[in-house]
Amino acid sequence: MWARAENYGRFNHPLKLKAEHWKGDNFNLCDDATSGFMQGWCADLQERFDRVERGELPGSSPSDLARADAELNSLYSKIQATRPVEPAIGTVTPQGIEIAERAWLHYREAWVKFGQAKYPAVAPDSWRAWLTRERVAMLRNPR
Repeated sequence: MWARAENYGRFNHPLKLKAEHWKGDNFNLCDDATSGFMQGWCADLQERFDRVERGELPGSSPSDLARADAELNSLYSKIQATRPVEPAIGTVTPQGIEIAERAWLHYREAWVKFGQAKYPAVAPDSWRAWLTRERVAMLRNPR
């Protein structure tokens, strides 16, 4: 759960910019991060940007994407099939996992659009394969 001050900043900062008729192009969600969780997420995101800026661009084929998607789908099925013996404590549910995975697909496609705009020489399926392999790693080794 995000810290109350972080939520306040995250919601009020864009409203303040809107009220000031801000026309900039440098808004960053991480500007208002105060919790350790969000700071970690922002650090991971920055590392991802740094890798592409250093030229570590994905170079995958459509068959690489097919393999990565198959691995993700297999892992997702295993996760969804795992049921706790006793009622689960907490908020993670199969339905919540399904919602998260659908949201991740939108996230992946947003990255593909970004990648195409910034690095048009990289094929969309290269971005998808790269991001899908990262998602597989994330689900195999949650923090």
